[in-house]
Amino acid sequence: MHDHQEGMSMGYFPAGLRAAVVLLVLLLSSWAEAANVTIGARFRTETGSQFLRYGSSNEWICKTWRDLCKSASENAVDLPISYRKTTLKDRLARQQYYVKVPQPRSLLVRRDGGSETLNLKFEVTHISQYAIVTAESPVASNSPIATRDVQGSCSVVRAPLPPEGLGGTFQWAFWERDSKWCYASSPRGESGDLKVSLVSRTGIG
Repeated sequence: MHDHQEGMSMGYFPAGLRAAVVLLVLLLSSWAEAANVTIGARFRTETGSQFLRYGSSNEWICKTWRDLCKSASENAVDLPISYRKTTLKDRLARQQYYVKVPQPRSLLVRRDGGSETLNLKFEVTHISQYAIVTAESPVASNSPIATRDVQGSCSVVRAPLPPEGLGGTFQWAFWERDSKWCYASSPRGESGDLKVSLVSRTGIG
């Protein structure tokens, strides 16, 4: 998750600039849900024009990959999203394990008690989920996320192994700014294989 600065010089603003509430909408195939997450950021001139995050949880992502919290997804945020996902191997994109996140959007923030404003861009750069194939599937194996072959505008950062397993935790990185959707199927099994995965954790960078 990146904050991009636009417009005025950062050094113009005193300490205490806070980002407001951001509405994150995560679209997952035909299922759609809105998750309201409060993300705070305080601008500190004494730290060299840095934004320090606070107020949002990243406990799951950081416990899963401690090194991730110090690298590309330093501002990782857990989202209160869980659902069941039905997939068909190698069929239409939205029938496979499909995810989509919002395009970058502009945010206008204002200094507490003042009139100074700053334009920021909020961009989702990564998505992580914990998904396990359930016994509802005709063959409870060959998870669609247990692969490094993802189509669309994603590259695989981490994938659960082995491919004939039930799944686990994956992380995909979006490499396009204005096209943030991708999909995957298991490399094992036959075309049209039906899987039902229970997604119990979701996070974004």
